Amino acid sequence: MLLLTALMWSTAAAQTISGAEVEGIATAKIESMLDERGDMRRREITFTRNIYDMNVPDGAVDITASVSGTINLVGYTPMTVRVFVDGRSVRILNFVVSVRVYDTVLVTNHELRFDEPISESDFRMEEIVVDGRTEPLKDFNAIRGLVPIRMIRAGSPVTMSMFQAALVIETNQPVRIVTRYHGVVVSAKGVALGRGRVGKIIRVRNESSGKIVSGRVIDSQTVEVIF
Repeated sequence: MLLLTALMWSTAAAQTISGAEVEGIATAKIESMLDERGDMRRREITFTRNIYDMNVPDGAVDITASVSGTINLVGYTPMTVRVFVDGRSVRILNFVVSVRVYDTVLVTNHELRFDEPISESDFRMEEIVVDGRTEPLKDFNAIRGLVPIRMIRAGSPVTMSMFQAALVIETNQPVRIVTRYHGVVVSAKGVALGRGRVGKIIRVRNESSGKIVSGRVIDSQTVEVIF
């Protein structure tokens, strides 16, 4: 009986599928998914366990790979590989892979202090692992003229959320209050009642009327009031 069973298995298991072939198909699936979403950056795909050779019955082999959900650039990505012989499922493999994507981005050369002016020499371009949750900057021009919103450690990739407009108006500073109405620009002398950054809203007092209004900082001398 044992001999008959062994002979039956030997006859059925007439071909071998290598683990390397399975890994190649799984890798190609990840690659194609990244390509389809337009992510052409360098990537590394690592299997967390060995995929061993397997014996399957004789016949036409078809191997498919699928991803459960989306590709995870932070943790692990679950995958399923199915092996069919003559259209019949003979093997199902479930495992996880590590997918790491690299990009060349702006990185700080040294610590950047809160609210201090920055220059292009404060940064370098460096290839790093990206996680897909934030978008590191690649062009210093995107933050030219801005200042850190908080302290930024040396060697940190930077994003727009780390920067803000520089302070251009101080409290009690004389300013020009402008108002646009039907294409006509009316201006008056005023005093800033708070510190201001370009694009931000501050309160100002009209010197002539004494009226206090809120307006958007245009530059270091101008606040626009919109009614």
